[in-house]
Amino acid sequence: MGWMDEPISIDHWPNDPDVEVAIFVDESGRSDLTHIHKCLLNGDFISVGNLFFTMAACCIRKNDLLQVKQALMQLKNKYWKDGLYQHQDGSIKRVLLHSYDIEKPNPPFISSLIDRAAFRESLIDVVRDLPFQTLGICIDKVEHVKQYPKTAFYPYDLCCHVLLERICMNIISKLPAGKKCIIM
Repeated sequence: MGWMDEPISIDHWPNDPDVEVAIFVDESGRSDLTHIHKCLLNGDFISVGNLFFTMAACCIRKNDLLQVKQALMQLKNKYWKDGLYQHQDGSIKRVLLHSYDIEKPNPPFISSLIDRAAFRESLIDVVRDLPFQTLGICIDKVEHVKQYPKTAFYPYDLCCHVLLERICMNIISKLPAGKKCIIM
């Protein structure tokens, strides 16, 4: 099972002593523009779920990684024994903080398993105090296609380009000489 099937646990920092920052990147939404073009051409309704494509980076310094991991594990342990829950297929799984599952809600975030309101408040409190930096890009695909009907960039590529620019300007340019980051 690879990283596309299930998130990979980050259990240690890379061996390279010059790596100062780890940058974790993820996207949300469909990057395809074909549906948008078709709906605009035909005057069809475009659901909110198809309007936006986003890409975000969470930047954590080497000296802060342990604090971040411990705080998130404490949060999980507060609501689930050992941060684990029994999946629908009977297997025991570690709780993953996916916004989709939290919002929907999907297990393990259903009201019969946890107090959802209390969990959300705890999550906000924990994240508010953690030492990390986020960078994000959000593309309104309809506006993008309207502005560039024949030359619209593929949203995934555009987000990657702009996010890498922001990483260079806001993270890499501020690293001490000889230090570097890794992007995961």
